[in-house]
Amino acid sequence: MPNVEISEFAFTYLQSLAVPLVDTCESVLDKMVLEHRELFGPSGQYFVDLEADVYRAKNLPSVKFTMISSATVDGSPVKSSWNHILETTIALAAKKGASPKDLLALLKANVRIGGHTENGFRPVPDAGISFQGLEANRASLEILKLADRFAIPVEINIDWPTMDKAAQPGKSATLVGGP
Repeated sequence: MPNVEISEFAFTYLQSLAVPLVDTCESVLDKMVLEHRELFGPSGQYFVDLEADVYRAKNLPSVKFTMISSATVDGSPVKSSWNHILETTIALAAKKGASPKDLLALLKANVRIGGHTENGFRPVPDAGISFQGLEANRASLEILKLADRFAIPVEINIDWPTMDKAAQPGKSATLVGGP
């Protein structure tokens, strides 16, 4: 088996992904390779089927002006609003081991530890954090990134209105995250 030297930065990142007393560097790298293959295929080339209208975090179009027709997180229906879906995904990430500090580091949003409701903050009691509501594009990206990172199945069906400002006027699509 080849030996590979890695930077302290890479090692610290691997540690952050490891399950204590279970994972080794090798098992974490194996998981990362499997995730990469799922996203990019065996060739390592990201493939987008434009006819399928299915999007992941890597090829997410603008979802501004969209209507959410349905959404499921971990197989359960969720209220069709970006911030409700994000809240549910955050709670499940916490159940899968993400600490409040992890979530502060992972989310590209205004996040505070504890339950806050002022200035548009939404508490997520199961996660021990609160986040300030996000607009559609930012919320959808954060949902899919968390879903991919914590293997949470997410499916969001959206429709663009027939207006010039919409990214894909009159079209429908499905956003997917997780395994």
